[in-house]
Amino acid sequence: MESNSFGGSTLADYTGVLRRRWWLVGIGFLAGLALAAAYILIAPRTYQATAKVLVTSTPGVMDSSAEGARLISGINLDTEAQLVKSQPVAATVQLTAGTAADELSVEGLIKRVSVTVPPSTTVLNITVTGTTPEQAQQLSSAFADAYLANRKKQAQDALDLQTEELQKQRDFLKIDIASLTSRLAAATTPQARAELSASLNDTASELRAISGEYAALKSRTISPGIVVAQPVLPAQPVSPNPTLALLSGALLGVVLGLFLAFMVDRRDPRIHDVRELRRRLRVPVLVQVPLVKGSAPEVIPAHTAAGQSFVQLRTVLLNALPDGAGVVVISGTTEGTGADAVAANLAATVARADHDTVLLVADARSTAPALLGVPQGPGLAEVLRKGVSVSAVSRESRAISGLKVIAPGVHLEDDVEDLEGAGIADVLAGLAKEAQVVIVLAPPTSRSADAQSLARLSDGALLVVEIDRSSSVDVKAAMHQLQLVGTPMPGSVVLPHLSAGPAPIEPAAPSARPHGSSQRR
Repeated sequence: MESNSFGGSTLADYTGVLRRRWWLVGIGFLAGLALAAAYILIAPRTYQATAKVLVTSTPGVMDSSAEGARLISGINLDTEAQLVKSQPVAATVQLTAGTAADELSVEGLIKRVSVTVPPSTTVLNITVTGTTPEQAQQLSSAFADAYLANRKKQAQDALDLQTEELQKQRDFLKIDIASLTSRLAAATTPQARAELSASLNDTASELRAISGEYAALKSRTISPGIVVAQPVLPAQPVSPNPTLALLSGALLGVVLGLFLAFMVDRRDPRIHDVRELRRRLRVPVLVQVPLVKGSAPEVIPAHTAAGQSFVQLRTVLLNALPDGAGVVVISGTTEGTGADAVAANLAATVARADHDTVLLVADARSTAPALLGVPQGPGLAEVLRKGVSVSAVSRESRAISGLKVIAPGVHLEDDVEDLEGAGIADVLAGLAKEAQVVIVLAPPTSRSADAQSLARLSDGALLVVEIDRSSSVDVKAAMHQLQLVGTPMPGSVVLPHLSAGPAPIEPAAPSARPHGSSQRR
């Protein structure tokens, strides 16, 4: 099923990588935790302390002209927050904070402070970061005090400027009153005296009003705000945060592990599951034998699940052969005992169905004869090089009744360099006349070209692919070899990679005459 595909890969492909490479993800996870733990141990601790300042309205410092400013009670809180981080305030902190500000520049102090404003309040939360709890507490308190002092100074300067202006106006008015009084005394006409008297009254009234404003300013008390909550000595550092560091390290490790898992898997040429054969290599799969990975090859009883897969393979194979008879070549795509197990079990399954069956083992390293209970001895090598008859080297399988096996013989690889040149075609033609089904076990295509030569002389071919052992390169090469000679290939047989096969069976020693016996006359 090809649903849930992403860029040509299915969800099963991704989960398959995780199943195969889970240990890399696990290593990445543990490495991430280890790095996070090391960071927690060696990273410098930082602490934060917060002072809360209630800002009140002061004369001369109200700024409500900024567009979009947060204004509460005529106070521009955005401006006030920036004033806390201004250089004059930081310079004051540097002078007043003592040892807490040692070795810290004005710019360094500004970088350590942050200001927030809770909604619908005129409170500034002044938070300062320090390398120790005491430093964070002292600097936060110093910034709050320096900000209020700076704000009070600004208000006082504005108030003094207004008071100075009013004092100047008072002095000018007093001079005007003195001048009007002198002119009134010197006036000789009633009209002049009336006009001067009216001007004198107006000037006196203006002087009284300005004097009232002046007195009010002189008596005004400046309150820039108060510290409503002193900074508390922090008990725990804000950095490094153990929980955040461990979670981040674990997540980073998992991501790195996944990346490595997919990279390693992409560089691994081995076939990992049947989907790769069908989807990526376009190799038809006839059966997948349900064996346990790493198990030893054996002749499987027919009633088991694995045995039934060979029954299915027999049905497909006999249906593909002309009239249900012929020569079939079986070859593994790479070194291993998978082809031995398939050849032995397929031959056994065909023989169980009362078909005259011969298994010709053309691979000198095969364990198939031992699987079928056939001991070492003369075989194909002797037929090709010494002219021994096929019937002389054909052995009855001890495991399967009616199955004949021709072993590779002695020194097949050393004595026979080219099977086709040595006359294997005549051997196959003779066997095809005597038996209904001839199964030829050829050397792996990755080791020898004999499989291609034998396939050219046969009616069909089967490729054996061992999961996690056969590589995609070997499978492609094997298919190419068979396609070049035009041999029909119904498909492949897939099984997990198996362990080493049984040791060769030594031939039985000839029976010896009992000691002291004599021939009867």
